[in-house]
Amino acid sequence: MAVRRCGAAAEVHRCDMRYQLSLFDGKTWEIEACRDAGLEVMAWVEEFAAHLGLKTCSEKVGRCLRFGRIEKDSHSDGFPRFVPCPPGDIAAQGWRFSGVAGLVFFEHPEVRDLLCGIMSGNRSLVLRQFRHALLPVFDEVIKAGGLIVHGALLERRGSGVLLMGKSGAGKTTCCQRLPSNWRILGDDLALVVKDRNGHFLAHPLPTWSAVDSGRNKWPCRMNESVPLEALFVLKQSLIDSVGKLRGAEAAVAVKQASDEALMPLDIAHSRSGIPGRKELFQNAMDLSKAISTFQLRVSLTGRFWEKIEEVLGRIAEQCRGIESA
Repeated sequence: MAVRRCGAAAEVHRCDMRYQLSLFDGKTWEIEACRDAGLEVMAWVEEFAAHLGLKTCSEKVGRCLRFGRIEKDSHSDGFPRFVPCPPGDIAAQGWRFSGVAGLVFFEHPEVRDLLCGIMSGNRSLVLRQFRHALLPVFDEVIKAGGLIVHGALLERRGSGVLLMGKSGAGKTTCCQRLPSNWRILGDDLALVVKDRNGHFLAHPLPTWSAVDSGRNKWPCRMNESVPLEALFVLKQSLIDSVGKLRGAEAAVAVKQASDEALMPLDIAHSRSGIPGRKELFQNAMDLSKAISTFQLRVSLTGRFWEKIEEVLGRIAEQCRGIESA
């Protein structure tokens, strides 16, 4: 499909509000609205960046995800047209597009940045668009060995842990019960990245289901990251206990947590670039090999966090032993 241009000298004008998304794997993204896209798109981007906890930046810092609006083009059999028009010095042929949740992503082999067109819609559609707008970022992270995980991201004394489990397993309840020496970065989703040295760190993602309900107790700060020390699969129980998962059992648990995070994103119907099941399972296996995975049984009234602290203490002792050897 060709993206139509408005003229030989057409350019995508940039908005003054540019937001920086920096991941610990070294990848940096700019998120901005095209000025000529209109006030509605600018307001959309501003709210989206606020939910991610992003700050503005004044200089170009990396690859750009640039938002405009989508209009039906009567001259192209109803195919979407990105407004404002793509740069005039880029060939009209060669553009690829994929759409999901009222968003259309445009890519061109000669252009490093990505364009994303936003279709107008009601509040329900806007929330779906927010959830899907980082698909290009997720694509890049997964291809580099990372994962999106359905889990609560916690930090204590610089150590990060993920509490993983299906909806209703008790992640948010556990977060609410933690003492003040624990920090909750997010209670629903995390983006796990793999740095150049093969270390895994996690960034929080917003709890999109709580955005409009007022239940978003822990605002997202996506540029923050924490090194992962342990993964815990939650299971409700009469007593608090912890047991280590090994080998395939651990890898399957991590893969399930990733599948649960990806399922609402309609990956199969959106960007063909997202890796397939084989690649995702390999990433889950690598993560479970590098980071110890446990089953955490949690009672209604016990001090489950002490079980996590015991695990972190043992991991710290092992690290000190390796360093002194």
